[in-house]
Amino acid sequence: MTGTLFENGDGVPQNAREAVYWYERAAGLDNTDAMTRLGMLHALGQGTVRHDGKAFEWLQKAAANGHIAATAALAVLYHLGRGTEKDEATAYRLTRKTAAQDQPAALYNLAVSCRHGFGTPVDGTRADRLFRQSAKGGCRQAMLALAAMHETHPPETCSSGEAAFWRGKAARTPARPPSGSVLLYPETDMDRLQAG
Repeated sequence: MTGTLFENGDGVPQNAREAVYWYERAAGLDNTDAMTRLGMLHALGQGTVRHDGKAFEWLQKAAANGHIAATAALAVLYHLGRGTEKDEATAYRLTRKTAAQDQPAALYNLAVSCRHGFGTPVDGTRADRLFRQSAKGGCRQAMLALAAMHETHPPETCSSGEAAFWRGKAARTPARPPSGSVLLYPETDMDRLQAG
């Protein structure tokens, strides 16, 4: 809890480095929430130097203990090949597992996988459904993806009104995923991700 207070600046000055210290102490006592946050901070380079190997190690340990957010973040590391070899099949399997819990950020990641064929065949209809489910759960990135889809698809399958609706909703939604603990595939860089 002390690590979370420092990470979020709740009642104390925000200090990611101090958060890492407290998360390390709690993770050493097998606290899976602390392991997850520690893995995330290592993956993002917040409060510590970015270290993909440590991020993977902490997230894998928390995921092995059933932590859903850690499992979702671990899937992204597999997808990107950070801290481990790139493995789309494992990334997809882990993402499906977390999306089954209706976790909005995991639903978003699964939608991206379906849209671009990451570890699964391309399925635009399923991607659209998953983006909508994620957006309804409060995932801003899913809202932006839906807006972009309606702005770039052929005229017979897109709607400028729908694009405006999702852009407006995204503008009123915080940028951080609802869980606060899941790495997301970048919403504005999906084509680059597909390429490499």
